[in-house]
Amino acid sequence: MKKILLGLIVFILGIGLAACDKEVEPIVEDKIAPIIRIQSDYLIIYLEKNQDVNIDELLIQGVTAIDNIDGDITGNIQIDKSELDLTKTGTYTVKFYVFDKARNQSTILTKQVIVRDTYEVITPFPIWSNPIENEAAKPADQKVFGGAWYYKVTSAEDYWVGIEGTVILPELKIRRYEGAFDSSLNIDPNFRNLDNPSIYMGGHAATESDVGLSFKPAQVLVNGNERVTNGSFAFRPFWRYITTVEKDEGTYDLAKGRRYSVSATGSSKTNMIANWYFGDTQYYYLPGDKLRIIIYSPSVNYLQLQIEVIEKSKLESSIKIRKDNNWKDPESFVSPVFRSGGHGGTIKATYKRVNAIDQVANEGKTAIHTETEVKTAIWESVYLHRKINGKLYRVPFNENRASTIGAPDQTAYTFTAINPITGGQSVSIHPETAITRPKEN
Repeated sequence: MKKILLGLIVFILGIGLAACDKEVEPIVEDKIAPIIRIQSDYLIIYLEKNQDVNIDELLIQGVTAIDNIDGDITGNIQIDKSELDLTKTGTYTVKFYVFDKARNQSTILTKQVIVRDTYEVITPFPIWSNPIENEAAKPADQKVFGGAWYYKVTSAEDYWVGIEGTVILPELKIRRYEGAFDSSLNIDPNFRNLDNPSIYMGGHAATESDVGLSFKPAQVLVNGNERVTNGSFAFRPFWRYITTVEKDEGTYDLAKGRRYSVSATGSSKTNMIANWYFGDTQYYYLPGDKLRIIIYSPSVNYLQLQIEVIEKSKLESSIKIRKDNNWKDPESFVSPVFRSGGHGGTIKATYKRVNAIDQVANEGKTAIHTETEVKTAIWESVYLHRKINGKLYRVPFNENRASTIGAPDQTAYTFTAINPITGGQSVSIHPETAITRPKEN
């Protein structure tokens, strides 16, 4: 028995000694911080004030984290949104970071959240029909600007702060295209048109801005499938402005609530052109729609395009287009506020309304003769905005306050006299009837 016990002890000791001969692996302390990344497309988020949104779900989009030991730790990312206040407009910084199991912290990355004011179409101001003290005299005749057919009514330079007009959109016949268009159609959306009708307003203070409606490609149904037309097929909102700051340049970003694009043009990249997302068919406007178009200045140095739908078109052609393509009924539109230096009453400004046939790649050149027609657009009323005795009023944009021009040849236009009470006027454009053309400056 003693021999058996002794043998067992020797065996156990042998195993223990053998184990001691093996090298013991030291415990390595993890000192490597995890890596956190944000995709460049997700660095800026646009929200409306008081917008109902799952903010954490929105903020985490495009953010990932990995660790050398723990692997994917995206689920552990911490979000510091203590500065963010969706009840107030402004630009906010949100911070992102992560810890691994060893409590190593990543670098801190950030996103910007831009909270913008929400606006509704303004209620019409009272009408001022009395004389205005120290009002500027009727403006001088305008010079011709080459490259388009346009009828423009311009105000004198004075303390105007905005403009609005109620217009019934005209029917069109486009006759210049890139390709063999179908001449049996008034508008052939299958080919790119080289004449582009537009109805817009504009202002000039420290800088120039044009805002309104341009005839543009649209989303249609072809054999049940959605596609965007090659040529123009609906009036859609646009706004152009000149600025060296707050350009708001960028493309559509539907996931983050940005439903418009802004591109910079010109050699200085300060001429900004903005367009609304083509998929929002409620902002497609057609001949016969009655709209109130407004250039509104919500604060000094800023403007905004507002469109109020007063009446949907009853023209059979417009009803058919909306039905065939499953477009939504037209809705009122409010653009983002955009920078437009000097507007808002700090300095004198001019305002204008324009009916035009713009011509592709022809700006500043001689207008091209064309058979394209813009039939009667009815401006039921047009008013300038002005603050009088501390209160905003609508002032009739009548002949006493206006300089008019039909360029490059007045015989290409049919128009009524401007109504002295409402500023209203009807205008049609038919360049085929033009007799002569003045020298273009």
